[in-house]
Order: sequence, then structure tokens, then C-alpha cells
Amino acid sequence: MKYQLPPKRTLILIFVILVLIIFMFVRQQRSNDLPEAEEVSAADAQSEMSTTPKSEQENKKSNPAEQLVDTAGSSFNKKLSAEEINEIRSNAKTALAAVYTSQQAYFAEFGRYTTDLKSLGWTPPKATLDFKLGFLIGSIPPESNATDDLPEETSRMDTDIFIGEEMEETREKYQYDEVTEKIKLQDYARLCPNGCTATQEGFEMLIAVPLGDEQHVDIYLINSEKEIIHVQDGLTETRPL
Repeated sequence: MKYQLPPKRTLILIFVILVLIIFMFVRQQRSNDLPEAEEVSAADAQSEMSTTPKSEQENKKSNPAEQLVDTAGSSFNKKLSAEEINEIRSNAKTALAAVYTSQQAYFAEFGRYTTDLKSLGWTPPKATLDFKLGFLIGSIPPESNATDDLPEETSRMDTDIFIGEEMEETREKYQYDEVTEKIKLQDYARLCPNGCTATQEGFEMLIAVPLGDEQHVDIYLINSEKEIIHVQDGLTETRPL
């Protein structure tokens, strides 16, 4: 007589076998899925690596200051950071404001403006100049009423007149840095709507500030209304040929 499992045990055994079969099936499926998941991950990583440089380039294009810094090694005589550029521009505006103050004092005494920087009593703030400042057209009325010991002269209308002279405070001689020396204010006459001169009614003058080399120059104007106008951006515009 053969032994037969009780019906209840038979059902339990079948259930266990089914569970084992399901477990093995699921495990096999998971094992098959792993390589595909790794391929997707690698593709995503490759896609991310390929798009990162493009994103960085777009960011540089949107920030001219950073673009200038990055091209300094190939296009510029020295490397400038965004902070250095801001400082250069701030110093330029300070120099213009000082000339404006001198012009107002001169106007209060003589009733007109002048293109003679020495008659104004203005001097550069430091011995080595990294900017050129002045007028393009000298203007002296027929009846000049400047001080007797310093009569006005049309030749004293820009910072060139200080070069080689001694700075009173330090006895250093005024000079341009290597880049600024190459700049000619007359190259920017087209940016002066009123000629960059002085009359009885008002004045207009300009300052040229190189940003790394003589091809990239900031140009600012100031007038008798105390308007400081940024007429050429050295980060995006090049020097006229």
C-alpha cells in the first residue's frame, strides 16, 4: 500500500513550489534589467557632460566682464578681473567729478568755463596715469580773464601737459602706463556731441580708460550739467581704426 500525503500537506507543498518558482522568475527578471539600467545611466552622464561646456559658454556670453577675463591671455596685455574693471571705472568717474568741481569754482570766479586744466587748478590724482582726460578743442575768449600769473593756453587741454612734471606730494614724475600712452583722445571725437570743448555757457570733456589694452577702451563724457555718460563700453566695443 502506497503512502499518500494528506490533502492539506499536498496543498502546502504546491504553494511552496509556486512561491519558489515566482521568486526565481522575479530574480531572473531583475538580473536581466540591470545592464539596461546601466546603459541609460551612462547615456545620461555622457549627455550631461556634452551639454555642460555649451552652458558655460552661454553664461560667458551673458557676462562681458567674465568674457574679458577669459580672453585676457590671448587678446589683452594683462588679465583683469570684474572687480578690477569696476575699480578702473570708478576711478575714471572720480577724476571726472574732480574736474567738474574745478570747473564750477572757475565759473564762479570768472563767469565762464575753460579748457585749460592748469588754469582750473586740477592735477592728476596719481603719478602713473591709467587714463587720458581732456578736451579736444581749446577755447579761449579774446579777452581772457584768467589769473595774471597763469594766463590761459589752448595747449593745456589734456593730461599730456603733466607728463614729465613732478607730483607735488611725492615728487614722482607723472607718466602714462604702457597701454594708456598709446591712446589718442582725438580718435574718439565722434563721441563728443558738443565737440568736447568749453564756452561761456558750458563745457564737455572726455576720459579714455583702457581695459587691458588700447583696443578695448571705456569712454566717458562729463558736462556742465554734471552728467557722466558712458559713450563707449570697452568690454563690447573696440577702438575705431
